[in-house]
Amino acid sequence: MKFLDFNFITPFKLVLSGKAKAMGLPTLLGEITILPDHATLYAVLQRGIGWIVLLQEDKKEDFIIEGGFLEVNNNKITILVDEIITDSQIKQVELQNIKKQDITSEVEKLKLLQLSIQERKGKRFYE
Repeated sequence: MKFLDFNFITPFKLVLSGKAKAMGLPTLLGEITILPDHATLYAVLQRGIGWIVLLQEDKKEDFIIEGGFLEVNNNKITILVDEIITDSQIKQVELQNIKKQDITSEVEKLKLLQLSIQERKGKRFYE
């Protein structure tokens, strides 16, 4: 099975690396999807939400980037970003914020978390 090797690098360190089946990134010209054997590509990234399907987990994970540059060459992806926030980091911070609030109802906690995630992805949640 073919896969993509990827590295997310900020000005300070290598933040995230691994193997993926596919990746989507926000470029200045729109969202791009990268699959194994993609043609060589260089692109400017803009602030937005990207996604990745990790090879070992086989599920889509979202992340937020603050812009940067992309290089795709021979199934290797290098992403130079100003900042990246992963889906797990977002959920962890949101859960911590929910715990800080004195909410006793489990239903209210779930509604607040769902609203927060939907707003972060640029959508509105209406009941």
